[in-house]
Amino acid sequence: MLKGDYPFTNQESEMKKIIFVLTFCIASIGSAYAFDQKLSEHYLEMTSKMDQAALAKSTGNISAAKVLEMMAKKEDFVFLDVRTPAEQAVVGISYKNTLNIPMNELFKAENLAKLPTNKPIIVVCHGWSRSVGATAMLKSVGFNNAIFLKGGLVDLVTATTPSTAPEK
Repeated sequence: MLKGDYPFTNQESEMKKIIFVLTFCIASIGSAYAFDQKLSEHYLEMTSKMDQAALAKSTGNISAAKVLEMMAKKEDFVFLDVRTPAEQAVVGISYKNTLNIPMNELFKAENLAKLPTNKPIIVVCHGWSRSVGATAMLKSVGFNNAIFLKGGLVDLVTATTPSTAPEK
């Protein structure tokens, strides 16, 4: 093509680019404000009861010291480890009542069927970020006996000493 044979001038070409970008931006604005109304209503129902008084009485979490005490007293509960299989292979929980169900598989029907409803489920992960989410979701589907371990395995390992470790 010769210099004069271009179908658009530079100014026309720039204008078309600007129009394209503006059209894309305007089309994207609608999706930026879109949200799942049904899911947000479910969360509202779930969180609307979480006022100051309810949170003060919350039994949604447990300390490492309390877990060690429960183990020493041989209280009946289940550890639910929601870490990945790779994490579990490096550092595992050898407690007798432990279920290893990674977070991404937790809500499969066959895994939910493994969870007890008649004793505490202590949900654990490395720290506590996954266990908090897993506990909230378990409670939302009816497992009101689920509680998360504050500080996760890190705090449990730190709290375990020769004087605090329960004997087998």
